[in-house]
Amino acid sequence: MLGSSLISACVGGGKVQLDDDPSLVRITDPAARRALQRGNALAAANIYSARANKTGDIKQQEDYRLIATEILFDRAMVEPGTVKLAELPLVMATPELQVRRDIVQAKVYLYSDDPEAAFLALPDPETVFDRTHRARIYETQALAYGVLQDADNELLARIELGYAVDDPRIIEANHLQIWRLLTSLPESTVEALTINVRNDVYQGWIELALANATADPSERLIQLSQWRERFSSHPANTNFIANLDSRQAPPSTISGGEVNALAVLLPLSDARVGRVAAAIQNGIVVAHSYAANRLQT
Repeated sequence: MLGSSLISACVGGGKVQLDDDPSLVRITDPAARRALQRGNALAAANIYSARANKTGDIKQQEDYRLIATEILFDRAMVEPGTVKLAELPLVMATPELQVRRDIVQAKVYLYSDDPEAAFLALPDPETVFDRTHRARIYETQALAYGVLQDADNELLARIELGYAVDDPRIIEANHLQIWRLLTSLPESTVEALTINVRNDVYQGWIELALANATADPSERLIQLSQWRERFSSHPANTNFIANLDSRQAPPSTISGGEVNALAVLLPLSDARVGRVAAAIQNGIVVAHSYAANRLQT
């Protein structure tokens, strides 16, 4: 579930310039944008709920209420998001509004530990022309496949998500999710994925994971070099593979008894990497929420 909210990453901290962030493309209200940049998603959502209450135009009203709902669900704020969703009709005024509502409804099922219902609620991405909406569909699909531990289809969904976005920050965050997926699997499971007849991007990710898993350091360098030649046009054959060594989790030992808490330090206020860090933060929140729901049931 760590991949949630790649499309909605935002920066926290103090006063930040309102730049042209694709994740905030629908959030044009300056006060709402500032609230999000300060980490106050509920305040931003309430601004749009208030705007909805002031307009008599049905389409505009539904759009504002959807924005309020999306703000919360993109940040794993399920309970207040569900309240906002209940204010929307089941049948929306336009097909585009309906697509957005269906994506949010799928997230409700996903957070309720019902990935199969989430799949049924999601629109067919091939029928959705808006790239942002299509990216949200693929991201939700990937999360649902992750719950089902279906690595094959999760990887496919994340590859499609990469095709649907242009923002390098979102692409980088999605690459990290793919890498976490592949490096969390046993090597035998990754090897089994090689028999799937998929596209070159899929095959490239699998072979990159296998090359990286080579135990001998010198042999690993040779295999990674060969991979770069074979998959010269692969989306990971850029900064991602160049920084591969820094992405490896170094072995560590913990002494002193049982560990009851962990801290994750993220540079949320750094203008260069703040949005990617915020995406990771939001993913941790989603994972914690999902784990808590599993424990309760």
